[in-house]
Amino acid sequence: MTVCIVANGCVKCKGSLIDNHKTVIRMHHSPIEHLKDVVGDKMDVWVCPRGFIREWMNIPKMNPKEVWSFNQEQKNEALLQQYPHFNGKLVVASKEFMQKVYKKVPRHPTKGLLTVFFALDHYPPPIYLTGFSFYETPEAFFWNMREKAPPTENDPKIEKRILLEMQEEGLVKFL
Repeated sequence: MTVCIVANGCVKCKGSLIDNHKTVIRMHHSPIEHLKDVVGDKMDVWVCPRGFIREWMNIPKMNPKEVWSFNQEQKNEALLQQYPHFNGKLVVASKEFMQKVYKKVPRHPTKGLLTVFFALDHYPPPIYLTGFSFYETPEAFFWNMREKAPPTENDPKIEKRILLEMQEEGLVKFL
């Protein structure tokens, strides 16, 4: 079973390579129709960004098998009930999971790193990764650092180090 997580940074592979994985986990605002050749369009799991479920779940194409949320405060269940076309499963990370991650990451982890840890709790390694830019490139598919500064609550250098260590351990592989 192969799993691929598609993050929001620049993807350096073909969409078909991503879509060939058994399970594709997409974060935030993907998939994007005009980028299908680059980022693919298969989506088995959607990682829900805080506050965006209302905007994105009204798109009929957004019908993943699972929606993952790392926000215990958001009333995800009530929101999902408003979308009759969604017949998947909502998975909210437990407080214990969040505490475990916060012990490993000194600053607030990005949704990408949370997704990697969560995927490793649900699927066997290695987890394939693409689109993890660590804010090193000026553009991402869903973020333009020329227009906005990257979030200050995250530490991309620490997260990159953590993921490279995970790669050395065989837990993740970058596409």
